[in-house]
Amino acid sequence: MAFQTRTVRQRIVHLANFYVSEGRDTALEKLIQTLEQAECLLDQPEPVRGIRTFPSTYRQLSLHGFRWFKLHVYWFGYADHDGKRTLTNFFYETNDMPNQLLLDTNDVVEM
Repeated sequence: MAFQTRTVRQRIVHLANFYVSEGRDTALEKLIQTLEQAECLLDQPEPVRGIRTFPSTYRQLSLHGFRWFKLHVYWFGYADHDGKRTLTNFFYETNDMPNQLLLDTNDVVEM
């Protein structure tokens, strides 16, 4: 079972609420589908395909030890925390990732 931090959950809910308020139903559906795909990838016992130690435009992210993958227009950062694969970061591809990076891997909840 995949996990995420509460802060990541808040970011996802905030984005979903934005899509709803703007009437962007297709974007909301795509977000939900992408999150389901991410959860399936994180649930796999083998490493996630397409893992990167950092998104190539942000080399400084490699210092924090998260692994990254991209689905659709979203970047996902995750770590193994207390034996659980935990989603620690979630970004839309054009976000300022280095200045919004979440380093806390505590306060973990199920996806």
